[in-house]
Amino acid sequence: MSVAHSGIRNPARNETQFILALTGPIAAGKNAASAILEKRGFACIDDDKLVHQIIDEKRDVILEAFQSMAEDRGIQLLKDGVIDRTALGGLLFNNPRALAVQESIVHPAVTQKNEAFLMEHQNQPCAINATVLHKTPLMLARCASVLYIDAPKITRFLRIKRRNRFPSAHILQRIRSQSGLFSQYKSICADIHRVWNIGDFSALERKIDRFLKLCEKRGYLIWNKNEFYG
Repeated sequence: MSVAHSGIRNPARNETQFILALTGPIAAGKNAASAILEKRGFACIDDDKLVHQIIDEKRDVILEAFQSMAEDRGIQLLKDGVIDRTALGGLLFNNPRALAVQESIVHPAVTQKNEAFLMEHQNQPCAINATVLHKTPLMLARCASVLYIDAPKITRFLRIKRRNRFPSAHILQRIRSQSGLFSQYKSICADIHRVWNIGDFSALERKIDRFLKLCEKRGYLIWNKNEFYG
């Protein structure tokens, strides 16, 4: 059903558009939450996919920044003429200085594309689906609330194992690398809501519906569940 959103408001930031930060660790269920929000009339942008796109667009800049480091470590950054993101990730892992360089290349472009998306969908509520949105404070400041999707580590481990079939050591390394993520957001945004995705899809839908009702009570948007289920 098509839903009009002319009544959505965000008085906390003097905007008419409700912007939501959708985040959480790997395999917690952010994409499932994004699909649910889209069913409820949100326009959603996936920053993790955007990063992949921008890495391709910034290929030459990234090669200039990291080629010599990659050669020193015997890493091939190019595969079939494009950046091998797995190889780049291996080069940056546990190297904060190199990661900061990569982020200085990628994050401004992500912010620019996010702003264009929000402008394109200015008459809708929007959700920015991003693991590390806290690293772009100006964009996070546009968000009225943070919806943090989480799940126990063992649940996330098993999901990654089924989905990607990565070696166990690699999965544990990825999970450990995101420890403290919730605290990063909590220290920046007081209006953060942690939703545990430990049931089926319907259970996650119910939890997100309760979150949207809370957003309505806080004056961020007008939410009428009957528009979707009436």
